[in-house]
Amino acid sequence: MRKTLLSAIALFTTISSFAQITITQADFGTAGDSIVVGTDIAPPANLSVGGTGNQTWNFTSLAVSNINTLKFEDPANTASGSLFPNADLATERQSDTLFYDLNGTEFSIDGVTGDPFNLGVNLAVNFAPNVKQVEFPSTFNSSFTATAYFDTIMSCAALGFGGTCDSARVKRKVNITSNFDAYGTVQTPGGTYSSIRQYLLEQNTDTVWAKFPFIGWQQFLDSASTVHNYRWYANGEQWPVLSAIADAQNGNLTFAEFKVDDNLISYSVNEQNPYCNGDCSGSATVSGLGGVPPYTYQWPSGTNGGTTNSASNLCAGTYNVTVYDANGDSTIQVVELENPTALSVSASVQGVSMGNDGAIDLNVSGGSGTKTFAWTGPNGFTANTEDLDSIADGAYTVIVTDGNGCDTIVSILVELTGINSLANHSFSMYPNPTDGAVTIAAKASIKSVRVMDMLGNLVMENSFTTSTKLDLNLMNLNSGLYLIEVQTEDGRYLKKLTIQ
Repeated sequence: MRKTLLSAIALFTTISSFAQITITQADFGTAGDSIVVGTDIAPPANLSVGGTGNQTWNFTSLAVSNINTLKFEDPANTASGSLFPNADLATERQSDTLFYDLNGTEFSIDGVTGDPFNLGVNLAVNFAPNVKQVEFPSTFNSSFTATAYFDTIMSCAALGFGGTCDSARVKRKVNITSNFDAYGTVQTPGGTYSSIRQYLLEQNTDTVWAKFPFIGWQQFLDSASTVHNYRWYANGEQWPVLSAIADAQNGNLTFAEFKVDDNLISYSVNEQNPYCNGDCSGSATVSGLGGVPPYTYQWPSGTNGGTTNSASNLCAGTYNVTVYDANGDSTIQVVELENPTALSVSASVQGVSMGNDGAIDLNVSGGSGTKTFAWTGPNGFTANTEDLDSIADGAYTVIVTDGNGCDTIVSILVELTGINSLANHSFSMYPNPTDGAVTIAAKASIKSVRVMDMLGNLVMENSFTTSTKLDLNLMNLNSGLYLIEVQTEDGRYLKKLTIQ
């Protein structure tokens, strides 16, 4: 008797572990229902749809890129319901409305209005016959094949080609191959379900013709595409608890949409990176979803978010925000802000040899948006162009500002390079190279000395009275090449100095 009882228990356990569910019309929503779905437009790499047969799936690593409330409507209550008199259910989404035929034997797509193909133009597409999605009842190993078409004509002007053609004709042939190939427990961020999985292979052939004046219809596009759809259904959930697109049969997820149920999850409503490299002008807003509202939030110490769902004045970095629901359950939303590329400016300089024949050619990188320029220079010089030409020798300063208001300041020295600049009114400087102690002697009284690095940045400046000879202590400067500008009563002169 004991052996028989144990065998019965083992048999029952085996049967339970391989239990399957059956999907019927009752497992789909009806007019007046609504559900919330979360979308992950970039699932984690190598997240596989798994194998066939009895499976256990863990998709809790999916994140929420955006959310959408899926509303089930009576087609008569939608703006374009009259175009689909045979439809008995509709779902309104952000960019389109889908019309369905839901009955005791199948769930199929009758048509769609809006911009379902991202053409930038609203269409009304009626499939003939309907595009079958599910047959009822469906259980493990249920399968079917179906073919459907739509054929519509629109104006070329609506597609932005009004000057070249009169009308455009778009035709799509859809071949569907469906197989309920796996079953078992599936976990998503929204919940855990006893499910059955459908693999729906969609093969599309698109043909486009254009009608040209005096020529007539000409075909200019004939393309084919394949979509590997996977859907996990659970009894009484009104909609697939998980829908995904894979890169191949039994491949990895490239897109996922899951039903948000009782589990508490969170997502980033908005993340704004700092406007300028190194500043703290970033901001972020997070939100709870599912669980039991209302939600409270806890931002990391040092931020100004506190217990609200938003924080500002954020630097680049990673912020772990804890979201709590009314039951005290919690989840962590990771906010990652990045520094924009730093605004960088370098210059190519042409010295002055005869008169005002100097030039500065800027090379600007990084930052964002359109750059503006504010120049100042010798004798009250100003300009707002990127590059300068026909300029005199001397020190020029430019403030470069990007589209976010980030700026950087660069000083650039335009040297005297002609024979006249090296004539009798020059100066001598020794020793050169030097360890930092240098003597400057000139024929006329020295009024000022400026020391600049090779990028034009001013590192030292001194003024004098009547001396024609002076000693400079440059011990605090790093080894390298510098420009020495000496202003005397006769003029301004430049020489290079090497500090060892």
